[in-house]
Amino acid sequence: MKVKYTLLLFVISIHMFGQWSQTDALTVSGSSYLVAATSLGNNVYAVGGMNNVFVHSPDQGETWSAPSITPPNGVFQYLRGVGDRLYASTKINTYDYELYYSLDNGMSWVLDIDGLPQNITNTGKPAMIVKDMGNGYVIAHNGQKAYYKQLGDATWIETSIDFVINDIAATSNKWLAIGIAKLLESTDNGNSWSEISTSGLPTNFQGSIMASNGVDRLYMSNAPANGGDDIYISEDGGVSWTLTNSSGFYSYSNPWVQSIFAIENYVFASIKPELANFNDPPSFIFSNTETPNFSLGNTSGLPTGITNTYLPFFFNCGNKLFTLFWDLHVTEPGFNGTLSLNNIDDKQSFNVYPNPANNEITIKTDSFQKTKAKIINIAGQEINKIQLSRNETKVDISYLLSGIYFLVLEAEESIEVIKLFKN
Repeated sequence: MKVKYTLLLFVISIHMFGQWSQTDALTVSGSSYLVAATSLGNNVYAVGGMNNVFVHSPDQGETWSAPSITPPNGVFQYLRGVGDRLYASTKINTYDYELYYSLDNGMSWVLDIDGLPQNITNTGKPAMIVKDMGNGYVIAHNGQKAYYKQLGDATWIETSIDFVINDIAATSNKWLAIGIAKLLESTDNGNSWSEISTSGLPTNFQGSIMASNGVDRLYMSNAPANGGDDIYISEDGGVSWTLTNSSGFYSYSNPWVQSIFAIENYVFASIKPELANFNDPPSFIFSNTETPNFSLGNTSGLPTGITNTYLPFFFNCGNKLFTLFWDLHVTEPGFNGTLSLNNIDDKQSFNVYPNPANNEITIKTDSFQKTKAKIINIAGQEINKIQLSRNETKVDISYLLSGIYFLVLEAEESIEVIKLFKN
């Protein structure tokens, strides 16, 4: 079935983003600080640290409420929006954590631990970090193990990653994992992994944090002991790396990168001073250029006089950037963010076949000269622009992982979004 959509695009200008604004999340939670936050679609969620109160905004952080929910077991530790669901890691006792997901904005929760390590004697099981790997897949990992599955499947599958796992990220066509002096890749949605022979990284490089814009850019930081505010970029799936100008913005004796967030050509990185040191206001750097060129981030609007050392993470909701610093704060740096798709009718003015497809599709249109085409993933991120050469154009899609995509076709004032299934 083909469905026609309009695309709601954010009107933006390219500029240095302004100051941060405090949301009402903390006030509505009734706590003195927040411990977790994330987004899913236009929804933003957060949790109070003192009282475990879950708060929700349906409009990108503009208005907030504390709904009466049926909470998961334990205390919220971590939130992450993945595909069509909101994931939460909860602490249930001194050592043990469980994973839950919600399909109704946190009103009710489903336990999701089938296949994950359970009942580990004495030491318990470390908390699992959940990440959206695209194409309908999700991964859960801690420092020792990683598990994956398709959204909707009941059981997690253990990966073959055989080393300490520092971080995991995904581009449009592969997954990557970093550990001690090793970088692995998977091109079959986590089923098998192989080591990448890299260039551009220093000898005995020890990756610490990795982030991706979800399409074609990877960023990786070095371990604290070896130049912890160095950030490298790869645009070929992790094979070759280039050192950016990320270091030297702060005069800490031993700083390191606490978090990296990437979207489109934008990348944000919080810098953490060495242990027991503080920086007021918190420190971060950013770049919004095609070739990364970091500069100091604007901390106007963030709290001062607080004994906190770093910004723990960033995330976006549409064209808004959020960070957690006691309360949830928001700014608009200038990126587009996720595309929003609204159904308006099912008139068919284009034809795409076969669908589902293996390695090739044909796009049929009455006027290829006036038609623009591109493929985006389920997160709304652009993967590839397509040049139509005739009214029936064959398009290679062999590079796509199996999953669901959207083919966006634009002709004059008509835009159609076709759900594309890649076998």
